[in-house]
Amino acid sequence: IKLLNGMEFLSKGLLLISVLRKRNLLSEAQHVFLKQQLMLEDSIVASTLAAFEIELDFPELADTLQRICLSQGLLTPASTSSSELSSTAEGNDNASRDLTPD
Repeated sequence: IKLLNGMEFLSKGLLLISVLRKRNLLSEAQHVFLKQQLMLEDSIVASTLAAFEIELDFPELADTLQRICLSQGLLTPASTSSSELSSTAEGNDNASRDLTPD
């Protein structure tokens, strides 16, 4: 399967991120962060979007991009109450440990 490249890939990636924001699946901070990462050709964000082109699984795309944002300390749109903020912070600590090589 031929992956999109160059400006076409960037345009589609920015569009997908914007759609997720409009559906309130990403916060404004996550939206801005992911757009910046895509523009900087971040390999993780680009790979996630490339996988979406193959699978066409919108819920999986949203989940993966949210996890990327959480690894950077950016909360999901639903994480707004103080109890949720606390549990998300604990989850971020665990996620950081999970990403650390042995």
